[in-house]
Amino acid sequence: MKTFLRIIQLSAIAFLLTLGLPSCRAWRIKKDYQRLVGSWKEEWGAQDVQYQDVYQIAYTNANRLIITCQSRPHYIVSGVNYDGKVLRLQLEIRDNKYNTGSALVQYELKFVANPPTLIGTALNHEQKAIPVKWIKQQ
Repeated sequence: MKTFLRIIQLSAIAFLLTLGLPSCRAWRIKKDYQRLVGSWKEEWGAQDVQYQDVYQIAYTNANRLIITCQSRPHYIVSGVNYDGKVLRLQLEIRDNKYNTGSALVQYELKFVANPPTLIGTALNHEQKAIPVKWIKQQ
């Protein structure tokens, strides 16, 4: 009888743990997203890029990150994905500077905690990988 009760107790504990695991994962993801929230200044590792945009990263209640560049409303960011280590996104630049009317830039940025920095590459519209760094602003 004691063995039977022990099995029921262990089964109940296992069941409760499985209910709690998805919420723990959601909490971890939310925590990881929260460290990205804020303003990020972009620095390029290329001589021919002289501008430094500032991006805003916001976290929504729907467990999504939204990235905007307030000074450039023709920048459209999509495909945002963050796995807790690497931030991936696609930037569409909609203007008349390019013959196609727009250009796509693919970012892959690894999070570094101290100081808060995103370091990686941007694959430009010419398929050239350019070193890039986003530094979190205070």
